[in-house]
Amino acid sequence: MSLRVEWNLLDRPAWEALFAQAGRSTLVQSWAWGEAKREMDGWRPHRAAVTWAGQPVALAQVLEKRVGGLVRVGRL
Repeated sequence: MSLRVEWNLLDRPAWEALFAQAGRSTLVQSWAWGEAKREMDGWRPHRAAVTWAGQPVALAQVLEKRVGGLVRVGRL
């Protein structure tokens, strides 16, 4: 058994299905939030699915933005 983190492999329907199964979650981890931040503020969403023994156990959305062309800023 192993813990795996896979980045940017899920499409929107797959992400939203897992997000709905999570029960209590925060809006800022939703696909819609990441896309809104991309369009409105220039953030780039990166989405991770964490699996244990092949079963999904967590989702994480990290937003990345370049500041001044030199520095990358990330937020969860």
